[in-house]
Amino acid sequence: MKLVKSSIIQIDFLIFCASIATLSLSIKLSSKLLFIALSLGIIKSIINRDFKWILAQKKLLVIYIFFFIYICIQGVFIDGLNSFFLSFDRSYAPYLVFLLAPVFYFDSNRIKVLPKIFIAGLFFTFLLILINSILHFEVYDRSIVQELFDIHHLYMSLYILFSINYLLVRLFRIEDKKEFVLILIMLVILVSFLGFFKSKAAMIILILLLAYHTMNRIKWNAIKKVIILSLLFILIVFFKNFLLDLYLRAFDFRLRIWSAATEMISQNIIFGYGSLNEYLQLNIAHFLHGNYEFLDFNYNAHNQYLSFLLKFGLIGLLLILMSFGIPFFKNIKLLKKEYIGFLIIVGLMCFIESIYNRHHGIVLCTLMLYYYNTINMNEIKE
Repeated sequence: MKLVKSSIIQIDFLIFCASIATLSLSIKLSSKLLFIALSLGIIKSIINRDFKWILAQKKLLVIYIFFFIYICIQGVFIDGLNSFFLSFDRSYAPYLVFLLAPVFYFDSNRIKVLPKIFIAGLFFTFLLILINSILHFEVYDRSIVQELFDIHHLYMSLYILFSINYLLVRLFRIEDKKEFVLILIMLVILVSFLGFFKSKAAMIILILLLAYHTMNRIKWNAIKKVIILSLLFILIVFFKNFLLDLYLRAFDFRLRIWSAATEMISQNIIFGYGSLNEYLQLNIAHFLHGNYEFLDFNYNAHNQYLSFLLKFGLIGLLLILMSFGIPFFKNIKLLKKEYIGFLIIVGLMCFIESIYNRHHGIVLCTLMLYYYNTINMNEIKE
């Protein structure tokens, strides 16, 4: 009876956990569950007059409140009040997750389970991919997975890299042999699926992530430094001679978009063009550059930094970057290493994709940013 009562009391958090678990499985289900969970959480907070979460996350919330007020004022000023309200749910409402998500982030002991739930959901998605492949007698590739689960391979790669970073830190600290073997097997599966999705950028990020965690474990001396520098030199030469052309050809599409984006940004770098106008400004630049084939697809900037600069200018970009600095300066040493790994992943992924333009990206980045901002805090006393 006590378990049932406890579950009812925490139903909002349970639904929140379900939304995280289904993030890689179904975008529609995950977004609906997240909306329900946040709504229940806010209502519960108001009814109980319990606002510990505001105190716990006040620094991040202040930044995000300034950001949201800024983009709303900017939207009204640039596009007019009518266009602002008509486009609010599509162009502005997604950023409300910045302000509402922390309703669950006040007890560090409770939110410790969130990455584990996310990873469990990711492995369940892997299992469904394998089951569907067997049932249909078909070897799946990333395009079939995208059609089946409505998630681009870059976002799956982002999820896998986050999971690898989380597990690597625990692998180095674990003492129990059974747990060590289990985590090692999970890492092998994650790396295998990362290869399955064939993201060139994700593979480079994986190498940098492994290098970062390895260097953190090495007790440096002169011989080890020479060995590491020699290996690094060999990798650079190998990449330059055998892989650079391949990557440049793959990036040609993005380089053309980035060129168009930087041209428009240079004309209004401080304030940007508003949340509604990223695609419009890019299409104008594509037309002027003669990239007529891009006009049919309405591409975004494919770079989160350029996307924020286009929409919200330098002011908006700096506010978002500031939010990532808060957990860094407050985290304990061991957690800081894990958080830096998280920054490497998100920072580099933002370089090749506008990950905040989709629910898959903005939700993971926001929820895990609040996770790292909370995990080493003591529970705030009532």
